[in-house]
Amino acid sequence: MNGDVLSIIEAAYAESADADAWLDGALAAMHAQLDQGGGVLARRFQVQPASIWQGDTRAIGVAPEDVAATDRAAAWLTELPPPEAMAVARQMFPLAPVAVRLSHLIGRPMMTHLVTNYSRPVSDSLGLIAADPSGHGCVFFRIEDKPCPLSRRETAFWERIAAHLVTGYRLARDRQGKAEAVLDPGGKILHRESDITLDDASVLSDAAKGIDRARGRLRRADPERALALWKGLVSGRWSLVDQFDHDGRRFVVAKRNPITSRGWSVLSEREAQILACLAEGQAPKLIAYQLGLSMATVSADLSRIMRKLSVGSRLELITAYRAQRSQQETA
Repeated sequence: MNGDVLSIIEAAYAESADADAWLDGALAAMHAQLDQGGGVLARRFQVQPASIWQGDTRAIGVAPEDVAATDRAAAWLTELPPPEAMAVARQMFPLAPVAVRLSHLIGRPMMTHLVTNYSRPVSDSLGLIAADPSGHGCVFFRIEDKPCPLSRRETAFWERIAAHLVTGYRLARDRQGKAEAVLDPGGKILHRESDITLDDASVLSDAAKGIDRARGRLRRADPERALALWKGLVSGRWSLVDQFDHDGRRFVVAKRNPITSRGWSVLSEREAQILACLAEGQAPKLIAYQLGLSMATVSADLSRIMRKLSVGSRLELITAYRAQRSQQETA
């Protein structure tokens, strides 16, 4: 957690020409904070019910022959029979913000197979997977000569970073996202659309103030606290991003950026988001952080969802959701 990790968050929400340009910017910020001498690799992906797409490998500090070896390893997935390829893809690309070792994610034998053709010994790789239930995501891996275990605290920290990366990635893919409010950096509302209520405006103002505090003394003095203050989503609906006028004056713009999710018609948008994230294995605490909600709100919504769907436990809830999703995918 050394250095200026908030630079990764700023890269996540920086304006970019397209998704690949966004990935290059995020990779540069990740390399500065994550690299331990072996370089960092990145790739975009999309996992759908019956298909997997992977973008080209981007890398900083990695030998060209090792980038090529990574591309060959990715191509190996497409050579498997479709059912087996999808099973491996779902294992390799969790649709959630995840910080994980490659050996834990896919098993030591498969990891060894994937890195066999590298020009240098690879003991393991720390990966950040930034994805959501829509199936879209990106992955960042650093190459390690020696294993570097992560504590639970560090894992939780990097998963929060991953939550910001996937939130920023959605913005990069949807460059036409609607701006619904404009604030100054101190949180004063300068403009809001008619459907933004006064309560909404107050929540957005508080979020802008939190980001402003995070960018101040805390960004180096207490990066964990700074990260807690910076909300990637506000009330599960908006992301706050910087915009500059022609004179260089900075504004904070609230853009619609919800997680796309499938759900029952009886569920609200927020309830459907929470359920989709839960079904992808996210803990309620990370769901609350990712959506910019309180833990009390997430807990209350989960209880309401279970009542609406007449299930008695979270396990039953997840089982019912996955069954319903499978029916939608095969319909």
